[in-house]
Amino acid sequence: MIVEKSGLLLEKIQELPTRLFTSQEDKVLGLIGIVLDNHKIELVQNCFKSKSIQFNVLSPQDVSLRTKRYLYNLLG
Repeated sequence: MIVEKSGLLLEKIQELPTRLFTSQEDKVLGLIGIVLDNHKIELVQNCFKSKSIQFNVLSPQDVSLRTKRYLYNLLG
């Protein structure tokens, strides 16, 4: 029982915070970027779909340098 509870705690501690961002170009187009922990992707996608919010999932190669720096700072 303790091992199960500590596993959940460890997972929560290692979870990356969700981050919203936008560039000037994105603002003109009405777009918002979101960076989130891999464990939250399916939950957020389902939420967006249920609310008819259009979204695109970017591959790591398509992520901006600013976002990569943010992720590196969190992980590094």
